[in-house]
This record gives sequence, structure tokens and C-alpha cells, in this order.
Amino acid sequence: MRFNNRYPEITVSVISANAINERSCSESDFGILYGDGDWPTLDSAPLFPEIVYPIRSSTLDLPEPTKPEDLTALPLIQLDSSQWDCLDWQDWFDHFNVDYQIPRNALTFNQVTLSFNAALEGLGVTLGWDFMARQSIESGTLKRMGDFAYETGRSDFLVHAKFRPISASASIFRDWLLASV
Repeated sequence: MRFNNRYPEITVSVISANAINERSCSESDFGILYGDGDWPTLDSAPLFPEIVYPIRSSTLDLPEPTKPEDLTALPLIQLDSSQWDCLDWQDWFDHFNVDYQIPRNALTFNQVTLSFNAALEGLGVTLGWDFMARQSIESGTLKRMGDFAYETGRSDFLVHAKFRPISASASIFRDWLLASV
């Protein structure tokens, strides 16, 4: 919306797909890929470092954890990451050397945005990616659970095909986006 207000003459179309990869990003002006930024056919610019921590609705009354393993006793919203290259609770707890088994009949979603919205609705604690959660935490809508975060060393990158020059409009969008993050 901020881009459209500043540049009403440029139309941005957004396509979201589970199967986004290096090849599919070459078919559009830009793509956003998660990884280490090293793709042979793509130029990449970092957008957001991956920093993941537990979050909950500020209206949900839960005990504050003092260590990562305290979270295992709380209602954790599960993320089925089988279709996405992203963390789930098992990965997060593994990073902190905590044994964790997903409970039977756990509330589970297959997309980060769905689990994020479930946390906003007060259904439990979910994993929050800093670039998505920060504004809601600052506004008081969400609350971090504990002072621990997993900084993976990976990021989301704005990418475009190396072999194809970008248009003037695409260049304006890229420059605006990179200055905005």
C-alpha cells in the first residue's frame, strides 16, 4: 500500500505459491526466496534475517517461561512445515537441546500466517518470525514468551534472474523495498 501510494503509476502483482524455487523466480521480475542467498542463476539482496521466537496474544494469560523447556508445558500451536522450508517446534527445540514430541491432536496449521493468526486469536503459543511479529509486539497485540530466540543465519532474499535485465519500474520497486526494510 505504501508503495502504491508513492508510485500509483506502477502496478505490482503478487503471486504466492508453496512451490517457489530458483527456477520459478526466473519467470517473474522478482521473487522472495529463503536460504543463504547463493543461487547460481539469481542475483539476491537480503530482506530479513531469520530470527524465530515464541509468541502469544497479549490477552492470553500464561506463565512466563524462564528457559526454553518451560514452553513444552504450554499450548503450542504446531506448524506443519512439510510443504515449506521453515522451522517448526521440533527444529526450534532441537536448537536449544530440548527433547520435544508433538502431542497427539495438537492444533496444527500448514502455513506460518495461519499459525500467526491463531496466536493472535489467543489459541496458544506459536513460533514468531521477527520480521512478521515485531510490529504486533511493539503495538502490544502480541507478547514474546521468554528472552530466547533462534537466529538461524538464513534470511529471506529479494531475487531476480541474472540473465535478464530488470525494467525501470522493477528497479524503482526494488530500490524502494530494500530501503524500506
